[in-house]
Amino acid sequence: VTCDVPADAGLTGADASGSSLFNVYDYTLTSEADLQVDVGVQAFGLRVKLQSLDGSGDIGDAGGPGVDGSTISITNFGDMDVSGANGGSTTETFVAIHAEAVGGRGADAPDAGMDGGRGGDGGYLTVVNNGAITLDAAVGDVVDANIHGIFVRSYAGEGGAQDSSTFGLGDQVGGNSGDAKDSIVENHGDIIFGAADDPMTVKVGANAIHVNAQGNKGGPDNGEGGSGGTVQVTNDAGIFLYLAPVEAFDGSVAGIFARSWGGDGVASNDNSDDGGRGEEGRPVKVVNSGAIYVETTRPLGWGAEDGDFSAGIYAISLGGDGGRSANDSTGGAGGGASQ
Repeated sequence: VTCDVPADAGLTGADASGSSLFNVYDYTLTSEADLQVDVGVQAFGLRVKLQSLDGSGDIGDAGGPGVDGSTISITNFGDMDVSGANGGSTTETFVAIHAEAVGGRGADAPDAGMDGGRGGDGGYLTVVNNGAITLDAAVGDVVDANIHGIFVRSYAGEGGAQDSSTFGLGDQVGGNSGDAKDSIVENHGDIIFGAADDPMTVKVGANAIHVNAQGNKGGPDNGEGGSGGTVQVTNDAGIFLYLAPVEAFDGSVAGIFARSWGGDGVASNDNSDDGGRGEEGRPVKVVNSGAIYVETTRPLGWGAEDGDFSAGIYAISLGGDGGRSANDSTGGAGGGASQ
């Protein structure tokens, strides 16, 4: 599927969101238009967000696998001015350029003695931005959620549940998660939140560029987690975040946030099977030659317990946790981080 937005389109944005109806497909969005976005009306400038279908039925002795995520490419040449001046209130995350592809969940085992289905892989994602993205301070007054300039997420589907209802006999396992895939961002346009004399109030978190390639958890019992995807971010433009978070702020503030995260293995409740293995994170590479300036009233390095910490550039590869064991078996191995 291809969507082209010409320079004279006269639109406030473009959105392709929903389900990948049958099979994996490619979606390419190219915009040459300058966009004027009101966050009280819509939560995006350019958005392609696709959820693939869950598995169904069975294949052999396991539930059907989830459908893999779509391949998405977004290229933007226009400038984007985002305003909250018209007021309102929303709890939906705002993203100026949003690419997200989620794999479907594996089917639960349809019959006794069968394994759960494997989750679908996350999609391959690429975003290239050549235009300036400017958010005025009033955006933070309207949005009661995260605020991002560019947001890219490849997220695998979780594994389906096993069926051990035959008196606990057999050697069934939960389905493994799918794996996240490559997530790439090239940014060549300035990204500006607020202004030095008019900082933006942030109620949760704010990232100029946020990239996350994440495996999911396995299915119960003892399903294995999925691997994180490879993440690459290249930035040669200016990033300027002038922020005044409220006291309840508990999210991440970052110029560039880049993470590959392996999924967790699931606990085993069956002595014939060990706990599910946690999977690895994959390589994360950030190449920056632009100025990054982050001004906030909260100390950098402080963040939520899940590791969403704050920095000018925050890059991390994380392995997933192994699943707990039953009494006479072994807990699953934790996943390693990429070197």
